[in-house]
Amino acid sequence: MPELPEAQTIAHELHQIITGKKITDIVFRREDIIHPNSEIYSSAYIGAEVHGVRRFGKKIIITTSSGDIAIQLGMTGKLLIDNQGARNTKHDHLLLTLEDGRVLIFNDVRRFGKIGFFRRVHYEVVDALEINSTHLKHSLSKTNKPIKAFLMDQKMLSGIGNIYADEICYRTKVHPLRPSKSLSKKEIELLNDSIHSILLSAIQYGGSSISDYVGLFGQKGNFTQKHKVYGRGGKMCYGCGEELQTIKISGRTTVFCAKEQK
Repeated sequence: MPELPEAQTIAHELHQIITGKKITDIVFRREDIIHPNSEIYSSAYIGAEVHGVRRFGKKIIITTSSGDIAIQLGMTGKLLIDNQGARNTKHDHLLLTLEDGRVLIFNDVRRFGKIGFFRRVHYEVVDALEINSTHLKHSLSKTNKPIKAFLMDQKMLSGIGNIYADEICYRTKVHPLRPSKSLSKKEIELLNDSIHSILLSAIQYGGSSISDYVGLFGQKGNFTQKHKVYGRGGKMCYGCGEELQTIKISGRTTVFCAKEQK
């Protein structure tokens, strides 16, 4: 599933292409991908000018003169640009045509993604790149759930999923099953640093392409080559040479080094 770095990569690419353009048509081939809490009919966006594209958590938000379009990619969702407007693929569920003839396409094989239409989106939870040590300490003190489960909880911290939670725990040298409350002040400061460092580095490399994720133009993310633990269960730890262990946390496969992470 695309996480914060992948959403940021797409939002940045999209911002450069569609900002200032008017939307001339919106076609849904499947209406079940429309978010049930949508406040505005999609037809209201025809003729609207795109003011910009940003990201919050794992979501991509297109701001227009008629309101916001919030896109959640889900497990297999992709945003692609068709310069000719001639693409016709089975899993293309949304076609948003711009005044220059380009078409923004939402493609989603498994259809877990959602597109919402809102006056203006606002989220109460903190974005992972906006977190600081003080906020982390306060949030961690309120829960005894495993630290990896905390990192993936979108109600506590928005943007981190399975990939980057594994990498953050490894860099912080904390066992993914450690109770959140048990982290020391020094560990919380290192956790905060790891969240920012890992996510920003992943953005720099265009995200991680594990199975379905590609950028706006079909390019793969290169941060996969930088993974220290994710997807490497049974292989050698780059730090100590011990075999990396695999367990399940919150239903997600988790890889860690039992020697280095305490």
